[in-house]
Amino acid sequence: MVLIGAVETAFSQSSGLQFLNIGPNSRALSLGEAVTALPMGGSSIYSNPANLAQDSTSSLTADYTLWIADQKISHVAVNLKRNEQRAIAFGLLNSTTDNFEARTRPGPADGTFSVNYLSLAGAYAQTFGNISIGGAAHFIREEFLINKASGYSLNAGIAARWLDDRLRTGVSLLSLGKMNELRDEPTELPSNLRAGVAAELFEFTPPKNRDLPMLISIYADYISLFEEETGTADENSFNLGLSVNVAGLVDIRGGYKTGRTDRKFGLGIGVDTQSISFNYSLIPFETGFGTAHSIGMEYYF
Repeated sequence: MVLIGAVETAFSQSSGLQFLNIGPNSRALSLGEAVTALPMGGSSIYSNPANLAQDSTSSLTADYTLWIADQKISHVAVNLKRNEQRAIAFGLLNSTTDNFEARTRPGPADGTFSVNYLSLAGAYAQTFGNISIGGAAHFIREEFLINKASGYSLNAGIAARWLDDRLRTGVSLLSLGKMNELRDEPTELPSNLRAGVAAELFEFTPPKNRDLPMLISIYADYISLFEEETGTADENSFNLGLSVNVAGLVDIRGGYKTGRTDRKFGLGIGVDTQSISFNYSLIPFETGFGTAHSIGMEYYF
């Protein structure tokens, strides 16, 4: 059991719950995950639950992301606007990586196994004037081989809109909680503090095509990762995003991340109709692992 034991120890000591830090939907990934101040329907559960109340309508979001190393991330969330002031949301986020080889001795593998992570969440947000507050609670489960563990995580945030919604700000605390022991010790949650801004810079119309107005928007997040044992800041970084919306129909997006990461850039596109939008993003990795792809849909009702 030496080789299996080594695998178990590696997983129990690594922060496998980093799937919580991967933007849950395609739109977030294409903007470099600079979305703390951006309402994203039910997906705001994972970035800033206060933004749930900032959405103008109820929505259903579904996304599928093919990450590197054959990691597959599925996301479904619904945001139910009770009125203009309140919102209730529910979300599911699942990460699965298959075909890990299990060996008890040198030679051929004894078989394969999967590593699975699951988050089930519920959230509530309330608006007071132009300011919203919100919170989310997550049930988290992780498992591989014969090892299973569960725990909880809490997200909380505040968001505000200014200048007729052309400027938005937000602050959120994410992944505060505790996991049960996975074999020898509990997996650490990726706790972090985020502060962000989203702004519509300007709108212009090309002189030769008056039917294609373009809106330029920017997004920026400051992220501070926490050291679990001390509760103090361990690493600081920034996420930056830019979007060009053409005639309210096509949204071209790009993002950049600073800090220690192998995925510096993100690109994407969205196609919007009155009741539904389709999104696609790609995230190239600098370490030779390839490129991640994500597709998503948002339905408004």
